Amino acid sequence: MQRETFTDLRFWCLAPLAVPPLILFAVYFWGRRRVGDGWLQYPWAALVGLPMALGNVWFNVIVATLIFWRLPVWRNGEGGFSPFFTTRIKAYRRDGIEPRLSGYMASVINIYDPGHFGGVK
Repeated sequence: MQRETFTDLRFWCLAPLAVPPLILFAVYFWGRRRVGDGWLQYPWAALVGLPMALGNVWFNVIVATLIFWRLPVWRNGEGGFSPFFTTRIKAYRRDGIEPRLSGYMASVINIYDPGHFGGVK
């Protein structure tokens, strides 16, 4: 079997662990579109954004490491520290690592936050 096949198997076995962080991500960005930049953005960020960010880091460090069988990418494109899944997927897409799965994940995230990964559809 090819490496990509094993990655797919790990992805499908661990996919249920992606559901809670993805739901928080979807709810957070749905609310950000509804709340806008008014005073409600701060309680929304504290109540929904913080758990979403923690779920994102947990997913990136533990689950995505098991899926991709690689350690997280800790530096974003500008060289700053970033423990988030977005940083990993952007680096993988830039470097051609697991292009099919990383492209799929970018397109799913863009459903909830259009433009999160630029021109990915």
